[in-house]
Amino acid sequence: SKNFFLTTEKYAVYIALLKPRGDSPLKTPVRPDYLVEVLRPENFSRQTALDIQRLYRSLSPNKPDVDIDGMGRALPNISVWIARQRETDKVVAMATLIISPVSLRQRQFGTIEDVVTLFEHRGHGIMRKILGCIINQATSEHLPYLQLTSRPDADRDAARKLYESIGFICIAEANPNAKEERTSTGFSLSSKGA
Repeated sequence: SKNFFLTTEKYAVYIALLKPRGDSPLKTPVRPDYLVEVLRPENFSRQTALDIQRLYRSLSPNKPDVDIDGMGRALPNISVWIARQRETDKVVAMATLIISPVSLRQRQFGTIEDVVTLFEHRGHGIMRKILGCIINQATSEHLPYLQLTSRPDADRDAARKLYESIGFICIAEANPNAKEERTSTGFSLSSKGA
């Protein structure tokens, strides 16, 4: 079984506080030649699964393939938002929403993972639309906040600007190999392995 979440890379943590239901939902236009939809992993067609695997490889080329068949079993509260190019029916962008289980000590929240658009399809508002749909889903499910992480590489500048433009704020930069990192909130993050 493959692990979806462990990383040894430096990353930035973003959070967005969600407005209570009743406010107008985030509306984001997308070019009409793309279709945005939400799926559960067990409902992927063979072609959709292959396209999603291609997106994972473009996001992290040096990591092993994701076990798409086991994803739905391992993560029962996962929604995979995808964008298809209408002309080819290929999946060209995706992001996943994982809703945390309810516990007695903590309210449920959402985590956005695997935010990726194929290079040749960037700049068309596709990911803004997908993230808007995720925010609307999270708001309708009464989640208090969403979190996501992003590598602080130079090639991720456009992604970070997008996150900030739709209401996410960077609350920390963490390096799992370091013993401790300072955050903008004053908390410190400690590495488990150090």
